[in-house]
Amino acid sequence: MFSINSKATECPPWTKDPSIPECPKSGKLLSEDYPALAFVISDSPAYGDHISDLDKHSTWNYVRDILMHSGDQVPYMILSVSQDTCQMIKEEIRKLTRQNTYQAKRDA
Repeated sequence: MFSINSKATECPPWTKDPSIPECPKSGKLLSEDYPALAFVISDSPAYGDHISDLDKHSTWNYVRDILMHSGDQVPYMILSVSQDTCQMIKEEIRKLTRQNTYQAKRDA
């Protein structure tokens, strides 16, 4: 585990939007479309203590799915991951950003 500076750990400004409900309207369970403000993601292995490539890729797949389905308001993500997994996620996000930039330019 590693630490990052406190500026990077501040919640994004949209999380203070008063239109986002603090609690579900009824009951104690959140509906599938309830807005998530944060996700805690770990690459801890299911078995043993070695983080495999499968653990790294499963973690990235989860992060990617959050990014792809969150629209304009990407939720805050707390990543409790190894340095290797963190580096891989950063590289994959860069690739995804480059692909989306290229696609936007091509579509324009």
